[in-house]
Amino acid sequence: MRVKNFREAHTMKKIPLAISALAALALIVIFAAIPFYIGTQVEKELAGKIYELKDYGLALVVTSIRGGVRSSDVEFDLKIYHPQAAALAPNPARDEKGAYLTLKGKGVIHHGPVAFGWPIITPFVAGGEAGLRLPGDVNPVLMGIVQHFFGDRPPITISARMGLGDTLRFGLSVPDFNGRLPGNAPGTIQWGGLSAWLEMAKDGNSFSMGSEAPGIKIVGSRGDILATDIRLSGKSAKAGDSLWLGGLTFSIGSMAGRQGKENFQLEDFKYTVGLSENGGNLEIALKIAMKKGQGRDFSINPSGLEMKLKGINRALFEDMLKKFLQRNKTVADLSRLLPMMAETWRSYRLKFRNMPPRLELTGLNLDTNHGKLRIEGAIEPPWMDPFRRPSPSYMAAGTKAHLSFKLSKSLVAEVFERHLRQKLRALARNRGLTLDKSVEERMIKNAIDLQMGSVLQQKYLVEQGDHYTIDWTLEQGVFKVNGEVQTALLREFLRRLGKN
Repeated sequence: MRVKNFREAHTMKKIPLAISALAALALIVIFAAIPFYIGTQVEKELAGKIYELKDYGLALVVTSIRGGVRSSDVEFDLKIYHPQAAALAPNPARDEKGAYLTLKGKGVIHHGPVAFGWPIITPFVAGGEAGLRLPGDVNPVLMGIVQHFFGDRPPITISARMGLGDTLRFGLSVPDFNGRLPGNAPGTIQWGGLSAWLEMAKDGNSFSMGSEAPGIKIVGSRGDILATDIRLSGKSAKAGDSLWLGGLTFSIGSMAGRQGKENFQLEDFKYTVGLSENGGNLEIALKIAMKKGQGRDFSINPSGLEMKLKGINRALFEDMLKKFLQRNKTVADLSRLLPMMAETWRSYRLKFRNMPPRLELTGLNLDTNHGKLRIEGAIEPPWMDPFRRPSPSYMAAGTKAHLSFKLSKSLVAEVFERHLRQKLRALARNRGLTLDKSVEERMIKNAIDLQMGSVLQQKYLVEQGDHYTIDWTLEQGVFKVNGEVQTALLREFLRRLGKN
């Protein structure tokens, strides 16, 4: 009885082991079969296919594909139907769509649960990468430059990834290089490479992008420049049939340069621009910031500029944009872009006449080694045709503006001193005179005292402790400085504006 129970118990223990073994075997079969099946479907789907992006003048032709278990080798031609691109080849190829330049691509497509060697987090990931090369019949000078820097390496590598999530991810990279400048130009160039990516929703209604380059250094006979940590990032979402809202940021970690005796340096420079909606109107916001800047005889501490362009009627702007895209199905020929925009604008300019935008200067902060400057205010220009130059008198009569300035006394003194020193030295040169340094300093000091007294007396500047303030207003053609009407100043400004 005991033997029988022992055998039954031993048999019962084997059942879970057998089930586990069958499950493991099934997983192995699945993991081997699914990538192979995907590979055969990829090969069947892509072989001989042509994919066209007509709006961008591009066509991708798959010339060869060889399927495998976990990956497939693919070769393709990327045709660029663009006049400037086709001109790179002495005798560009042509078809029914026109002349084109062909970039040769060769790469690999990964498919299956462990594509790219990643752990199985999102199963059945598919993607790939390919290197692009210029054709052999391209302009010899351009081909020589590419071979000079990249040798046998493809100058551009593209990649793509698709999973079970809601996004598609595309990548682009340019390899690093280091060598002498091409041709007979003396000097060297070091390039740290470039990597960029674009991630977009599968429904095509939103995307984000970014790129980064470690740096570039160019050393030449006339000077040199070094820039590090160069980045570009942004995101956007579709807000209508033709309208996208979002923002873009460009930044440089540091930049330094030299030209002769002139030197400059920047640190943490950032430029941001964005398009948003507020109450049925569009707003364009601009922000520039810099941690440090330095030249031969000046330095800039943390400074920045913020401004917004408000009051752009969204419905009217979107309708105009839609009409522009309907009339012009392709923007491949960039030389035609501006005339096409002007043609579309002509049918809408009267509709915008009564809805002029408002420029709001949130703040300009400039902190230098000589002092500080801050400007804030708003400008409401009259209706303008961007493809026609308005007269200065029309601008003055129709503009409504209010700007406030706050300036350190040391900064004002420095500006006056530089201006007077330049005028005095130019006058001395014209008359063939050589000024003694002590005489020059005394003349400049006396001139500054006279001019500052005159400026304060005429209320162009208002003294407040360690700084000056200025308040400008312009409305219905009347220009006021600190509450005083200054017709002569406005007239002189309009004269110079019209002359230039």
